[in-house]
Amino acid sequence: MKNIFVCEFITCGGMHSVELPVSLVQDADIMVQALITDLQRVPDLEVFTCRDSRLSPIVESRQSIKENDDVPVIWQALMLEADLIWIIAPESNGELLRLTEMARTCGGLVIACSPEAIRLASSKMNTYEFLRSKNYIVPETRYLGEALVVSDTGWVIKPDDGAGSEDCYLFEDEQSIKHFARSGIDSRTFIQQAFLKGIHLSLSALVFDSHATLLSCNYQDCNKQNHRLRNRLISRKAGGDCEKIFETLIEDMAKNISGLKGYIGIDIVLNEQGSVILDINPRLTTSYAGLSELLGFNVAELILENFIKYECR
Repeated sequence: MKNIFVCEFITCGGMHSVELPVSLVQDADIMVQALITDLQRVPDLEVFTCRDSRLSPIVESRQSIKENDDVPVIWQALMLEADLIWIIAPESNGELLRLTEMARTCGGLVIACSPEAIRLASSKMNTYEFLRSKNYIVPETRYLGEALVVSDTGWVIKPDDGAGSEDCYLFEDEQSIKHFARSGIDSRTFIQQAFLKGIHLSLSALVFDSHATLLSCNYQDCNKQNHRLRNRLISRKAGGDCEKIFETLIEDMAKNISGLKGYIGIDIVLNEQGSVILDINPRLTTSYAGLSELLGFNVAELILENFIKYECR
C-alpha cells in the first residue's frame, strides 16, 4: 500500500492569510476533488491532503489550515510522510515552482513537470521567446511599458506569470490602456498582445518521455466584463475526435520543451494563421474535471503509472 499527498496550493491553505478569491477557489476545488475521486479508484493507494479551514471539510484532509499556521512547514511535514506527491499550484509569484522544488527535497515521487519546464512556462514572455525561436506560431508579445503591438482588434493585457484568466484584461483603445498603466500596476510585470479572433481552445495532453497524447480539445468562450477577460468552457471532445494537427503540435512541443511531464494544458487560437499558441500550463487545469468520464478510463491512474515507469527506471 502506497500513499499520495495531493498538495493543491489554494485549497490546501496557500492563501490562508488573505481573502479567498471566489472564482479561483471554485475552479481549484472542482479540480482537486475530481483528482481525489480518480485517485481513490487506484488500487492499493491511500489519498490524503490538507484543507483551508474556511472551505467545507473533506474526509481526505489530515489537517485544517488556519490563519496563523506556518503553512510551508505543515506542507513539508505531510510531503515527508508521502510516497507520492501530486503538486498543483498557479504559476503566479513562482508558487508552482517553489512548491515543486520543496516536494523534490522530501524523498517521495513528485507528480509534476521538471523545475526547468515550470520556470519556462511560468513566464509568458519567456514562453513566447522560446516558442518563437522554435518557429511556432505565436502572437507578438511585449511588456506593457513598451510600444503597443499593432492591432485592429484590441489588446489583451495580462500578468507575465498569470494563471488562467485571472487579472486578464481586454482593451479596445489606447487611452484605456494608458489609464490602466497609470493605475498603480507595475508595467514590467504585465505583457500585451493583440486580441486574436478565431476559435479559442485549451488542449489537454499527457506527456511522457518526450512523447505526447492529446486527451481532449476544450472549446472556450471569451467574455469581457468591465475590461476583464474571462474564459468559459463551452464544450469539448475526446482527443481522438480532434483535429490531427493538434496531435502533431503537442507531439512536437513535447520533443522541444524538455521536462514536460504528466498532464499539461496548451491554450491556442485557431484562425487563418493556423494554431496560434498563447500559453502552456505545466500542471493540472480545470479541464481535468470530468475527463476520466469523457475518455472512459482513469486519467490519474494512467499518469501515476507513467511517472512510476519513466521516473523510477
